Amino acid sequence: MSEPELICPTIDLFLYDLREGFGDNDQQIQNSRYYFWRKIYHDLNNLDPSIRNKKLNQKLTVEGAAEENAEARYVELLGAKKVRKFEAGLDGYYYPIQFEDTYGLLVDCSGHKLDRPYLPKPISELEDINKQIQQHVQEDPLESTVSSNNELGRTWLIWGQLVDNQQDNKAIAEKCYTKLVNKPDWDKDLNGKGKLLGGEIYELWRHYGNDNSKYNHVLICLFSANDSIE
Repeated sequence: MSEPELICPTIDLFLYDLREGFGDNDQQIQNSRYYFWRKIYHDLNNLDPSIRNKKLNQKLTVEGAAEENAEARYVELLGAKKVRKFEAGLDGYYYPIQFEDTYGLLVDCSGHKLDRPYLPKPISELEDINKQIQQHVQEDPLESTVSSNNELGRTWLIWGQLVDNQQDNKAIAEKCYTKLVNKPDWDKDLNGKGKLLGGEIYELWRHYGNDNSKYNHVLICLFSANDSIE
């Protein structure tokens, strides 16, 4: 049987990091800032602690980044640019924000750019898209434990449009889930379903210990073939 297809299969990863914890000193706040930004700027990995904040400040000045503000409720950290796009050939971007004492990062990817982006693609494309996202938030293995201590959580959103309304929405969603996690258990992980912007959305949680800790919260939203997703 041929692989099911979707129009514009996309993965969004939402990351949440602690910016400033209660009682944190200036050095701890600077470290949290560094661990967050290096998810976007990988050339900051492996820098000597004595120079890494200086290098980060220089980079953000060149980028025209907005000033962080401990009193602000919401700051788009790349200022007027809002997003930092992936390299040429890939359809993806980073969107970093500050929300009070928390950093947020949206990493969006639809895979390789095409001249005709609305042509149906096999959902196996999601495996490649997932790899692209993993590569674009790569962590320094020497400091991964410290970095993970700052992470408050992450949510994965898979979305796309059905090719035709004869497709079984739930069956397609289950298939999408297998492209993101190893050893998925749909019946056990499914927490609920509903509607989002006209699409069918499924929420999945992995509450038990396994090797998929980075995939604990997954949302899958599939839109009708009759909807416009442009």
